[in-house]
Amino acid sequence: MTGSSFLNLDNLVFIKNEVLLKESKRNVSRIMNYDREILRVLVEAGSEGLSVQKISRHVHYACNSFFNVIDFDELHRYVAQFLLRNSKNPESLIEKTDRGVYHLNMKNTQTQQLMLEFKETPTEEVQEASTKDLSLGLFDD
Repeated sequence: MTGSSFLNLDNLVFIKNEVLLKESKRNVSRIMNYDREILRVLVEAGSEGLSVQKISRHVHYACNSFFNVIDFDELHRYVAQFLLRNSKNPESLIEKTDRGVYHLNMKNTQTQQLMLEFKETPTEEVQEASTKDLSLGLFDD
């Protein structure tokens, strides 16, 4: 039974690697969602920009759910690092205006494309239901 046991060391390592791979894929997906949400918030903020705290709050509200609970402090650290990393150069996608306040760099061509991309995304529009009643009458002949 030593050579043919179902849960041998190789199988355990394989299972552990599969679990880690799935977890890392979820983390990458979550991080990409955070990045997109940060940029969406900055597009909506316009030229005035927002503080890191407010950006973090908006991202937290957008990404947090009952089944996917996100630690706000961890998210806030990520948002602050993302903003610092993407605002280092004058040509960067994001500009720092005041202490802790960031907005999109409108001089950057990528920013202009990003603005178009977010504005082209359809928002939820409420469609009016037709007033004509198409139901069948219960006692009609």
